[in-house]
Amino acid sequence: MKKIIILFLLLAQFGQGQAQSVRGLYRVSGSRYGGSTVAGVASNTVTITVTYASPPVSPSATFAPLKYNKLAWFQYERDDLLSGTWTDYVFFNGGTAADGKTYPGKTFTDGCGNKVNWRGSVVANARSNFNNLDFWGTTGRLTTQQVATMIKVGKWGILNHGYYHELATTNNFYPPWSATFSQAGWDIAENQKFTYTKLKSLDVEYLMRCVVVPTNYPGFTRGADSLKYLGSTSTNSLDGYDGIPRFFDLNTANNGGNFAQDETMPVTGYSKFNNAGFVQYTRNFQDSWTTSIVNTLKAQFVDLLAKSNANKHLGMRLGTHTGTYPEMSNFFNYADSVAADRVWFVGMTEQLEYREVKRLAQKIQFVNGNRLIIRIDLSAVPDVTRFRDMSLLITGGQITHVTVSGVDSFSYDTVTGLVNLFTEKTKGFPAPQ
Repeated sequence: MKKIIILFLLLAQFGQGQAQSVRGLYRVSGSRYGGSTVAGVASNTVTITVTYASPPVSPSATFAPLKYNKLAWFQYERDDLLSGTWTDYVFFNGGTAADGKTYPGKTFTDGCGNKVNWRGSVVANARSNFNNLDFWGTTGRLTTQQVATMIKVGKWGILNHGYYHELATTNNFYPPWSATFSQAGWDIAENQKFTYTKLKSLDVEYLMRCVVVPTNYPGFTRGADSLKYLGSTSTNSLDGYDGIPRFFDLNTANNGGNFAQDETMPVTGYSKFNNAGFVQYTRNFQDSWTTSIVNTLKAQFVDLLAKSNANKHLGMRLGTHTGTYPEMSNFFNYADSVAADRVWFVGMTEQLEYREVKRLAQKIQFVNGNRLIIRIDLSAVPDVTRFRDMSLLITGGQITHVTVSGVDSFSYDTVTGLVNLFTEKTKGFPAPQ
């Protein structure tokens, strides 16, 4: 399920302030923090052993509402496999963009002293409606190698935008429809197979688990739900589902309706196909990046933080086709400056997979002397889940150190009691049919 990772530093080194690479993107330093890569292969049974300075009093281990125990989340994506997404990636991850400009990258911390780069999503179609030409690598579109790098290095996600972007009335390439499989359903399923095959050619396995409705066409939200996707997103095409958030004003700040709330997002009773956990997100989609629009986005981001608290974890979503720099960097730099390490900058799929793992994980705990042992059974998590990460909040007394088995890597803070568990599935996905 994962690459075998060798344990190359002892935990004791962290107590001495040594540095360690965790999942290739992190640096740990300072005596309050700890963590490590883990020898062996990750499994469906995760064991966490928390050692206290003395026998713990009423210890507990609960899942943090958001990964890394952040206050709020922010998601960004650019549609249509456009090459501008590579500039977004370089801006987030650091490096030199196609225009020759070099960016330092954007980071937050995992709450345990380790830096994490911002992550976003590629929104991908397969072929042109008008000549059936393969989009990947054509002028103005991302190459297969770029998308593979974004997945492997940047931990970005891919969102399914349909095999073709437009409906069948615009071309003659669609197959005949059957009563049992809608046009939108065909678009979603064929794009999954196409994208999987593209990336598999570079030894990258990836299954898309979220849909971006192309234009405002009906059927894609229902199609995503019926095909057991985690979620779908659109500005205004919802197929009769209540959008999350239900109201979205693209151009108004401080209206209180622009944000999804983690605590009130549905688990059951929302899907029309018994697909527990499915959500239909709305999003702020901007192709005008005037000073006025950028200032409105800034005000909305401030509102996101102002309305979030320990019992109300809010999320904001943003998409574009034509966003350019420096207009977008103006907004992103501002968001970074006011976030103050309180915001989880994450792709849609990764955020929904965290909710999925929390919902399906089975956890038990017991005390043995001055140790709390927590065992988590992940056998109910689907084999299509890529990020099997968990963040736990541990109480019960002064923590001295933590050890973990059954994951790729972990990090912890002995002061706050935050323990992050990281496992990314990269191989062994079922090939789409």
